Amino acid sequence: MNNYHKDSQLFFREVAKGVTEDLEKVQIIQLAMNLALGCERLLKGILFDINPAYILNEPSFKNSIQVLYRAKLLQGSNKSPELAQNINGDVITFKNSLLRAQLVSETTKQHKNILFAISEARDIIAHCELHLLNIEQIKDIIQRDFFTMIKQFTVELGQKPSLYFESHSERLSKLSIAHQSNLDIKIKMLLELHLEKWQQAKKITGYVKKREKVTKVMIGVLNRGKTKCPACEQDAVVQFHPIIELDEMILEKIIIGYEVKKLSCFYCNLKVTEPPMLDQLGIKYDAVKNACLYCGKINNNLSGICDSCNLVTEDGQIDL
Repeated sequence: MNNYHKDSQLFFREVAKGVTEDLEKVQIIQLAMNLALGCERLLKGILFDINPAYILNEPSFKNSIQVLYRAKLLQGSNKSPELAQNINGDVITFKNSLLRAQLVSETTKQHKNILFAISEARDIIAHCELHLLNIEQIKDIIQRDFFTMIKQFTVELGQKPSLYFESHSERLSKLSIAHQSNLDIKIKMLLELHLEKWQQAKKITGYVKKREKVTKVMIGVLNRGKTKCPACEQDAVVQFHPIIELDEMILEKIIIGYEVKKLSCFYCNLKVTEPPMLDQLGIKYDAVKNACLYCGKINNNLSGICDSCNLVTEDGQIDL
């Protein structure tokens, strides 16, 4: 077990001790910070297990050999041209860790939207005015999703739950079950409500064609995509947000991935923005079909450009 895993357990145990049914705002804020710090280290621990260089901002041999295995270098080798003169030990961000870990961790993939919400809450607490924090959302995540998510990680990693929860597992389980059942009921009732709306609305002359036109227009908007509505099974619009970070090698901001923000169905008027609900409904960016930025053709490419339009010359013109 690497140190990132061990460090994550320290923060998770603090969360486990503090989670109760009745939480004051100041308690929620502190628990959210501990949860975020634990999650970031957990994700880095998963990547470190595969290859320690995967958590470095500069993972090249010239740099990583000195950051990770400096003790193994032969005496006098520090002047070699094969080694970087300026060592960079900085590690990747929470969100970048999440985008990478989801490729090798099923639990990370299943809880992607919740983990993004935890990261966003941490950023607000650390850098912004606290009134911007969605206190009810993060409270729900702490009470309902913390235990089930981390318990699933313990199974995936083959670790004892007591390392993460100490003696609080039973209490946390009961609290989570109570809130989790509420989420299930909420989703079930929500989908039933909007399915009924759709069944009534589609009988109105011209309604379906109008909704179809609106949906096509919205899918074609930047940072929008298409998926099947979980209520009425018609085409729904997914709004996602690009994750932009500074590439320190080229000193330019680049898009490293996308996070889902909202599901909207213009047929049955279903709207979902809560990360746990988006996760439970399976609304993830890699399952969304996008409209090509050039021709509007639906595709699954991360770039948002379909294969037909992907042949672009250096001056940015489409090569037909």
